[in-house]
Amino acid sequence: MHLKHIISDLFELHTDKAPENEVIEAVKKGVIFRGTNLWLLVFAIFVASIGLNTNSTAVIIGAMLISPLMGPIVGAGMALAINDFALLKKALKNLLIATLIAMTVSTIYFFITPLRDAQSELLARTSPNIFDVLIALFGGLAGIVGVSRKEKSNVIPGVAIATALMPPLCTAGYGIATAQLQYMLGAFYLYLINCTFICIATFLMVKYLRFQPVQYVDKQQAIRIRSIMSTAVAIMVLPAIFFAWQVVEENRLRKKANRFIEEQFIAKEHIVLSKKIIASVPAGIELVVLDKTFSQQELDSLQTLVRTEYQMPNTILRIRQDRQKLTKSDFSNLVEQQAANALRLVNVESTLNRMHENNTPDATQLLREVQQIDSSIVALHCGWLVNAVGDSVFQVKLNYGDAKPKQGKELTDYLKARMTGKMVLVNGW
Repeated sequence: MHLKHIISDLFELHTDKAPENEVIEAVKKGVIFRGTNLWLLVFAIFVASIGLNTNSTAVIIGAMLISPLMGPIVGAGMALAINDFALLKKALKNLLIATLIAMTVSTIYFFITPLRDAQSELLARTSPNIFDVLIALFGGLAGIVGVSRKEKSNVIPGVAIATALMPPLCTAGYGIATAQLQYMLGAFYLYLINCTFICIATFLMVKYLRFQPVQYVDKQQAIRIRSIMSTAVAIMVLPAIFFAWQVVEENRLRKKANRFIEEQFIAKEHIVLSKKIIASVPAGIELVVLDKTFSQQELDSLQTLVRTEYQMPNTILRIRQDRQKLTKSDFSNLVEQQAANALRLVNVESTLNRMHENNTPDATQLLREVQQIDSSIVALHCGWLVNAVGDSVFQVKLNYGDAKPKQGKELTDYLKARMTGKMVLVNGW
């Protein structure tokens, strides 16, 4: 009992709760979309759309902080908890208006922008799952706790960032503008998840804080409200659970496929030019191997390993070996590497040619000079090279015949001075 009292005291939320009328008034003000809130909404739409378009995380976070979309969602949850159906109607109406404005403006932006490719920040908003449900639920709980305190904190901005209402709406606008229905549906579903579970979290916390209801409802109406909320939860949660299961399965498949490639190819020192793991149905592993031509028996054996030892029964292994049949994408890595090598060779050649023209002494003259220091030198070759780290080096190769070098350090110092401080490498042959 004593422990229960301690825990209850630690998690007590009623002590610093603001007066109920102040909390309800603050929530009602956030519900209305006109004037300042409407302008902030439009600005946030443009900021979020540009951030998604340019793949800028910082810009997207800024849009989340500007966005006033939390207001009507929290208002709807509050209204349900205190039976204020006038507030509920107003909150849902303003949320619908804000949603339509956001999708319209973002659609127009993505229709006229020259940057049409879907970036990673945008794609991240097209596949919601159960984890997004949990984020919205706990974020909503944190939000209403922050709103109901006497001393206001930075909870609401944090909730706005975590639950991310604006970016999914703008992503839905991108899907409409580019006629990609799957993007529009996935992003709008994420938006609905966030709205629904922030609303439910607000409802639950307001009930826990025991706000007084505006009007009492009969049992039939209470049952009807609970049924509507339960249906909304099921509609939002069940698809999200399925998508989360898909994500988990895809990650599991990728781990197994990478282990197969590592153990059966990389560890055996085969040259794998490229690999592609297809996690969707039908699943597959596509490899381009350059140093070995596998027989049909070896291919069948590898396929059996994929399905049995690596436990990927529905995964098809494809190994491309004939260079004549490889597509352009198969050789993308090789082409990039060859281009880089070619550019490096051009740079080296340019450097050597420039040095040869501007700062290379005559070999005959240089031989006469070094013979003044060491008379045992009978022949000399010299020229420029570029070492492993890209530095230019003047190389001098000396032939001493049958004699032994006499003035090694003095000769090297002279050559360095002769080449005005350039790096010098002295070798014999």
